[in-house]
Amino acid sequence: MRLVRHLRTPVQRSVMSRLLHWPLALLFLYSGAVKMYRLPQFARSVGEFGIVLDGLVKPTAAIVCVIELGLAFVLWQQRPWAMAATATLLVGFLGVLLYGVSIGLDIECGCFGSGYEIKIKQQLGIDIFLLVWCLCGHRLLTNREGRNDE
Repeated sequence: MRLVRHLRTPVQRSVMSRLLHWPLALLFLYSGAVKMYRLPQFARSVGEFGIVLDGLVKPTAAIVCVIELGLAFVLWQQRPWAMAATATLLVGFLGVLLYGVSIGLDIECGCFGSGYEIKIKQQLGIDIFLLVWCLCGHRLLTNREGRNDE
């Protein structure tokens, strides 16, 4: 990548790392906090997918919130593995959303908490964009020797 050659100084890499990590951190902080605050509504959204057993819906919803808040923390700190972990979570989210689309669900997914009228197909586009952001960001911050400069 041509841009990678221009990120030679530590200051340039640091600025680029912040520009890539911090918006994602704020997004996951907001998403996780709103869902945690409105956990019963988010648990209902999780239950509507029909993937999780009824008795495990609330704990699963809470775990998703905690994972998102934890990712927000490591993204803010610009940990070397933060982009890869975020991409992994997004692949999981995409799998759930694709399952919902494949069985014909037309529900509000609850991905940004209740109150947002974001349907599953819209959220698929958002998650694909975020996944590309993570993969490109990880690639941009990884040097040719495979060492991560995040």
